[in-house]
Amino acid sequence: MGRNSSLSLVMAIVVCMASGALAKPKPVQLSLWSPAQIVPEDQSISGVRLSLIYGVNADVSGLDLGLVTKTTGNQVGASWAFVHLNEGDFLGYQDGLVNRVRGDFMGWQSGLSISLVAGSPVCRLVS
Repeated sequence: MGRNSSLSLVMAIVVCMASGALAKPKPVQLSLWSPAQIVPEDQSISGVRLSLIYGVNADVSGLDLGLVTKTTGNQVGASWAFVHLNEGDFLGYQDGLVNRVRGDFMGWQSGLSISLVAGSPVCRLVS
């Protein structure tokens, strides 16, 4: 193997390792409004997301707090916000003025709410 081949192999390994590290969920998200947020919209959060005005992420698991929160994938955990927008499935507890889940919902929704579930509410308690 020549020097150029060895260098190419090392570079390929470094790129693969870096792309794998980027795909891991981040533990904390803080956003003023999207895209003014610490973690980019296309990445997932596993921990705490705080959206001061409007925050967007792929998948979210853990505690979600904010004025308006949007999850483009699935969400698992507890969420308190005035408006929740979930494009995927939701499993857990939602409390807000407007709760919209485009996928399946399993859990509890409460608050002065307008709850819209497009998928199947497997087990849904609304108070």
